[in-house]
Formats: sequence, structure tokens, C-alpha cells
Amino acid sequence: MGLLDRLRGEGGEAVEAAAPDPAEEATAGQPAPEMPPAPEAPREPADAGLGISELMGRRASLEEAVDHVGVMIKGLKDKRTVLEKEIEEESVEVKNLREKLVKIQEYIEEEREGLDALKKRRAAVEAAAAEAAERMATLRAMITELDGIVNAESARTRSFRESGRAMDGAGTG
Repeated sequence: MGLLDRLRGEGGEAVEAAAPDPAEEATAGQPAPEMPPAPEAPREPADAGLGISELMGRRASLEEAVDHVGVMIKGLKDKRTVLEKEIEEESVEVKNLREKLVKIQEYIEEEREGLDALKKRRAAVEAAAAEAAERMATLRAMITELDGIVNAESARTRSFRESGRAMDGAGTG
């Protein structure tokens, strides 16, 4: 049975029944501290004596408080929704960045493999060039040797001709 139900009597009329004050319940059984007597309030009309206007004021205050809490809850829900959306967007952005990083890593690996292949190719070309230079040096040496032989034979032939002419001139004379 709620507070309003206790306050309602037969026929739906309000009956004067005050809800126990939590402070009074806490101090029940303890001697009451000496308080100066409260000044008497001026008497209000009969409705006020029943506490209906006070009760209506409390109800209105509670409704305002509930409305305010409802607005606060809606605000929190809206903020949470915005936050969830922002987090989802950031999650997508991070996922995209991670995918880009994976692609960059793959590109770096491909480039590294390509550079390794180029290094091997350059080393093979250098080896071929060194072999060609060695072969050229050998061929140059052979040509120089042949040139020396040709020059020697040419000198002998000249020498033979000259000696044959000298013999021809000595015998005819």
C-alpha cells in the first residue's frame, strides 16, 4: 500500500495521515533533544490543514525531478550513442590504417626481394665483366705475343733479304 493509498480514505477523500519522517524513525526510542518551541504558524484553511496542497506541491516537485532525471537519462543515452558512433568510426579508421600498414609491409618486402635480386644480378654481371676483362687480357697477351712473332719473322725476312742482296752484290762484282 503506497503513501497515496494510505492517505485516501473511503470515497476517495483524503484523510490526514502523515508519513513517518525518516529522521523521526531514526531517533525513535532515543530521548528527544531539547529544542526551543516552534512558533505557531497561522492557521490555514481546512484543505491546508489536511496537507493536500503540500502533498500536491511535493508530487509536482517529484514529477519535475522525474522529468529532469528523464532528460538527464536521455542526454546520457544520446551521448553514449554519439560515443558509440565515434568509437565505431575510429575502429573503422584504425582497421583501414592497419590494412594500409599491411600493404606497406608487403611492398617493403617486395622491394627488399627485388633489391636482393638486383644485387645478385649485379654480382653476376660483375663476375661476367671480370671474366670478359680476364679473357680480353689473355687475348691481348696472345695478340701481343703474335705481334712479337710477326715482328720477329718480319725482321728475319728483312734480314734474309738483305743478306741475300748482299750476297748477290758480292758474287756479281
